[in-house]
Amino acid sequence: MLINAEHLATIVKKPKIKISKRLQKIANFAQKDFFIVDLGVDSGNLDIFIAQNSKNLKKIFAIEEKQKPFDNLISNINFYDVKEKIVPFLIDHIPNKKFDCLIIAGLGCYTIFNVLKRFGLSKLKNKHLILGPQGTQLELFILKRRLSSFFNVKTELIEEKGKLYEIWDLTRFKRNINDFSLMFSFDSENEIIKKKYISLKRKEIKYYLKFFDRKTFNDNSFEEFKKKEIFERLNDEN
Repeated sequence: MLINAEHLATIVKKPKIKISKRLQKIANFAQKDFFIVDLGVDSGNLDIFIAQNSKNLKKIFAIEEKQKPFDNLISNINFYDVKEKIVPFLIDHIPNKKFDCLIIAGLGCYTIFNVLKRFGLSKLKNKHLILGPQGTQLELFILKRRLSSFFNVKTELIEEKGKLYEIWDLTRFKRNINDFSLMFSFDSENEIIKKKYISLKRKEIKYYLKFFDRKTFNDNSFEEFKKKEIFERLNDEN
């Protein structure tokens, strides 16, 4: 019996992509969203995974500014046959598209904030944001504190290849939370990992606090860090 190419395509099993534990957590947060913008996608592994597994997804707008990763993204979209779900863009900003979820993972804290500010934080108030920021504990805190004026920030802790990462799930329902809780409140399935991370976080924050009286640190970004309250709480906890 002869089988035409169109029929053959329907019976050939499409390859499934595998992603890291950290990216899986991000994908889980995005499973209820319909239109997603993912900025800084590299080769697109996360977006392909979401496209293959999400029941609600309509479109992902995959943003990558560098040519080589963008070329790999196009190749992967074709290989995994997800052209109907993923729309690639070779740009460095959030596109003017309808979306209900924004993902930014693997970028530095200040880069993320500048991207959000450039788009307009007020326009993101009713959006679902999923962030995986990179940076020092001080940078993470400053970014989280700025965003907490607009969002409820839920923090998940993920260990991968010996490193600990924060994944933030931001929703529009803002809640009142003090700086200490904002810095140290996060979810983890593993209590040992949680305690380990809290210990590391305290040590690094204490390191930065030592420099606050120095003139070289008297700039606007560091003024947002409430030295007195956090320093006293850190000492009380020890």
